[in-house]
Amino acid sequence: MSPNSPASIDPSLAGLPCFNLYLGWRRIQAFYKPHFEGPVNPPRMYLLELLRPHPKDGLTVGELATAMDLDAGTVSGMLSRMQAEGWIERRRCPEERRRVQVVLTPTGTEVCTRNEAHLRRADEALHARLGPADLAALQRINDQLGELLAKP
Repeated sequence: MSPNSPASIDPSLAGLPCFNLYLGWRRIQAFYKPHFEGPVNPPRMYLLELLRPHPKDGLTVGELATAMDLDAGTVSGMLSRMQAEGWIERRRCPEERRRVQVVLTPTGTEVCTRNEAHLRRADEALHARLGPADLAALQRINDQLGELLAKP
C-alpha cells in the first residue's frame, strides 16, 4: 500500500512488527494461491499435511490446533469448510466421546497429493526470488518469535 493511499495508516505505526508480519503473511498467501488447485491455501495445505501421516486414526482437533499454533475454534472453522469440500471427516473418539478425531478422506488425500507438487514449485519460485540469505533470516526470525512466545 502506498503511503499516499487513502487507506494508509499513521506512519509512526506503519513500521510496527505486528503490521509488517500481518502484511507479510497476506503476501505469502497471495504468492502461493495461484500455485494451488481449487480452494487450497497455505493453512489448509498445512492441515492436510499434518493429517496425512495419520490415515487411520487421524488427529484430534486439539492436536491440530496445537500443531498449527491456533485456537480450537479457528481450527474448527477450517475443518467445517474442509469437511464441506469432502476432504476430511470428523469422528467422535470411541474412548472419550467429547474428543473429535479428524481423518483425511480419499478426496482429501488426493487433494494433498496433487497440490504437494504445486507447493514444491511455489517454494522453488520463492527461493529463487528471495535467495538463501533472506530465507534463512526469515526462518531465524520466525524461530525467535516462537521462542519468545514459548517463554512464560
